[in-house]
Amino acid sequence: MIKLLEIVNLICSLLFFSSGILVYYGILLGSNGWLINFIVGSLFILYSAFNYSKIKTIIKFIKQKRKDEYADKAIIYELISQFFILTISLVFISGIISRVFIEKTAVFD
Repeated sequence: MIKLLEIVNLICSLLFFSSGILVYYGILLGSNGWLINFIVGSLFILYSAFNYSKIKTIIKFIKQKRKDEYADKAIIYELISQFFILTISLVFISGIISRVFIEKTAVFD
């Protein structure tokens, strides 16, 4: 269960990181709103780092308290939240990909 949580967390963090990189790439394609694109790309990258470190800390705490009855509940709750974040990140990255590669423009004009 912990291994699944680590894998899903890594996928979520990489998707948010790649979303930020794609927003930066949209800035290179050119747009009028480069500042908002820079801010949004930075927020995507910062959230990916925050999410990755948050789950690593929770996993470390759960491994220390493994005999506790609430450890399994914590794993399940975090796994559910990571699947929710995975869904959101897939929606974000699909929108960003369509905007950057199909329309060949920045995400926010």
